[in-house]
Amino acid sequence: MDPTNHVGKPDHVAQVQLYFLLMSERYKSNITNGLLYYLKPDTLVESKYERKFLQPLIVARNRIVTSQKILNGEFINLPRAIMNPRICENCEHRLTCSLLIRTRLVESLDEYRNTTEEYLKKGLNHLSKKELEFLKAWFVVITLETELLEKKSNVKTLWTVPEHEREKTGRCITNMGFNSAMDYHTHGYEGVLVSFSRVSLAPEIDFDKLEIQPQDFVVVSTAKDICLTYAFVESICQPSIILRMERVNSQFTANPDSRTIPLMTIDKVQSSSATNAHFGYLQALMADNHSASRLRKYIILREAPLYPSISADSVLAHGPLKKYRRKQREVIVMAIRTDSYLFVQGMTEDVKLNTIVGLISFLMSMKKTVLLATYSGTALDNILMACFNENLSNFIRIGEPKIRNFALLQRSDKTKVSTVENVDQLTTLFDETPIIGTTLMSLKHEVFRVRKFDYLIADEASQVLTTAMFGAMLITQKHVIIGNPEQHPFHSMSTTKAMNVDDNIFTMLATEKNTVIFPSEPSGKI
Repeated sequence: MDPTNHVGKPDHVAQVQLYFLLMSERYKSNITNGLLYYLKPDTLVESKYERKFLQPLIVARNRIVTSQKILNGEFINLPRAIMNPRICENCEHRLTCSLLIRTRLVESLDEYRNTTEEYLKKGLNHLSKKELEFLKAWFVVITLETELLEKKSNVKTLWTVPEHEREKTGRCITNMGFNSAMDYHTHGYEGVLVSFSRVSLAPEIDFDKLEIQPQDFVVVSTAKDICLTYAFVESICQPSIILRMERVNSQFTANPDSRTIPLMTIDKVQSSSATNAHFGYLQALMADNHSASRLRKYIILREAPLYPSISADSVLAHGPLKKYRRKQREVIVMAIRTDSYLFVQGMTEDVKLNTIVGLISFLMSMKKTVLLATYSGTALDNILMACFNENLSNFIRIGEPKIRNFALLQRSDKTKVSTVENVDQLTTLFDETPIIGTTLMSLKHEVFRVRKFDYLIADEASQVLTTAMFGAMLITQKHVIIGNPEQHPFHSMSTTKAMNVDDNIFTMLATEKNTVIFPSEPSGKI
């Protein structure tokens, strides 16, 4: 091994784990232990077979092979299915395996002859050919999209690009010395605020031109140790930056025997992990249940929504409409009438806020529950603040607010959870709060595994990949989808074009009959 005093580092251990696999294959024997020798400090360390290391390595290998095969238009060579249908039946990836086999994304069906594979082939018998082809196309899109995002992700540059080169991108600050740390406890959030300053001898840089902003996710490293810890930016003002983290790392401060201050590098990082959730949404859409079947009718089979007539009195019973403009009244009434979904486009920011809050007010008076979902955390916070200002304060905000506001922090899921004493109270809290706010990328929270909502109000819906909308629509009965069809998701459109699929929910489903369009340049009342 390379000389180092960091005995047993995970990357060293993982390397030995790979040798276990290679040697087990070569010698047809189960190799389960090995030795690591470090020249410095002349240490021999035993390394044993550990699934926690091997599993992610094998998954990474399979993802590389899968993406490369799809890019080349080839079949995917997956391992043969295990001979145990009972285990497959309880596997979280069962439907995805069935999709790969049924749509011939894997090797020819003639190769699948054991009982497990026959069982998997039947796992999607409830789907039509059109549904299978739709799901296949989106599986390929998500696979390719994940690969492209990983190539663009700057996480790997922490190990492959020198820090002075990373600093030129504006997403990295080098030569930062530890200043101070103080504990903080705010509305259920505990940790430390750690201050770093640029050392005096370092080359001068303009902090105002950096791409690092408050609330950004960063990692802190030294020249030798990458990613000592992760943190969120609390504030940044030349020549200092304050980070919010769980605890102070011992390497931030100087060793008593050293006369030099340890220098830190702070990198803003972006990951592609969010796209992995899309596989889960796609699998949920394949399921043989009422919610998935109903959504497939609208999304894949393109069944048109219905808007049954309702009396004016039945609407006015839940609140006055006169204070809203004509188009806003139309949104509220059509949202109440629809049996499935309604699109809204063309609203300015102030009109949009007013319309969403008005709609939520009507739905609350009707005793309906609402899932409020947006693309960005800031947009979510702005809507929730507008709700709070209109006395619609009974909501939970999933995740830490982007806007550091007392009312939002009080209603974040972390603060709310800190007030309960047992599981029953926790269940009641999430089941009985009528408004849950989240970003469309935060639907992995446990509440969304068990709870259904009457309405989804999705803002910035055209800015997310269509599959992100599936996750929110599967757990709601009616959907009010707000956005601008001219705004496309922040992804490489080459993947959706290559598979001939619509890259946002508006281009997929919006028509003149199911959309309320606000004038682009309103004159007088809208």
